[in-house]
Amino acid sequence: MPPTADLDALLEALRSMRNAAELNALLLQTDAADDKVQLHHNLLAACRAEGVDAAYTQLHAEMANAVRLASERSAVQENSIFQRVLAFLLTEEEDAARAMLVQEASHLLTVEARQHLSRFAEAAAGQDNAANRTRIERRLALWDEAWRARAGGPHHHVAEPRQPDPEICAIRTWRRNGRRK
Repeated sequence: MPPTADLDALLEALRSMRNAAELNALLLQTDAADDKVQLHHNLLAACRAEGVDAAYTQLHAEMANAVRLASERSAVQENSIFQRVLAFLLTEEEDAARAMLVQEASHLLTVEARQHLSRFAEAAAGQDNAANRTRIERRLALWDEAWRARAGGPHHHVAEPRQPDPEICAIRTWRRNGRRK
């Protein structure tokens, strides 16, 4: 049996843990909207379930990911092409959207703009808002039409189909039939 001092220390530690858990639960009840209280509550639960090292490793990874996502979101939102694509999508009238494509062609008729439009279309496909899906699909079709009109036909010379050489045709016929015509 362990010495009494060790048992007393163990009991005190258990009381402290129980008190900390009770205090944490009380804080969570009184101010559940506070993100810090919720974070500490979840972190304490993870520490108990997975261990301190594992819980903090996961917390640091999630925080780094959140910072990276916020940075990417900020970069995209500050992007002038993204801003123009967003304005193009939000334009109510199709004629106004068509005019915007002409006026902002150097920004809107780019591969990057098409990528943004495609991402919006993919995101809208998973939503219940049919009006948004339809608008984005129409803007995408309008963009494709303007792109084709701007790009035009093939950029290389398309040669007329060559006529077969009569001599080669005669040789082929002779080989098949065994005689020359």
